[in-house]
Amino acid sequence: MSETDTQALSAVEREELQALREEKARREREAAHAAERRELELLRAEQAAVDAEILAARQAELAAQTLVQGQAHTASKAAQVPTSSAAVKSVPEQTVSTTAATAAATASAAAHDEHLSFGQKMVMTPAETDDDGIPHMAPAQKIILILALLVTLAIAVRILFF
Repeated sequence: MSETDTQALSAVEREELQALREEKARREREAAHAAERRELELLRAEQAAVDAEILAARQAELAAQTLVQGQAHTASKAAQVPTSSAAVKSVPEQTVSTTAATAAATASAAAHDEHLSFGQKMVMTPAETDDDGIPHMAPAQKIILILALLVTLAIAVRILFF
């Protein structure tokens, strides 16, 4: 075996070595092309998903605007009807602006939440707030607090009973 390792390659062996190297290079090029093709397909699918999200958000905004315009049209008709008090006229306008703001905020929040990853949803606080104006806790913060309470309870049990 040591004799074959120290001898120079014959012409036939060199041709065989060259052919094997070329075959290996060809397979590597094909594998690289296949990987590029898969990456291109994945990027196209990702872009199509992003485009669909943008389209859905635009449709939601358009629906919210249509709703606001419809409510404004209804409010203007209600304002044209004669009423006995001026306070009654101001209530529909206030309701329209409040409802429009709520509808727009809901549509925007729904479109915003759709493209968030799981991790982002876990660490970000929800947009809505309590009655006192304090925002809700993020889910990750709740989990951390529960784990801290469990650890504290375990330490207290260990100290008291062991």
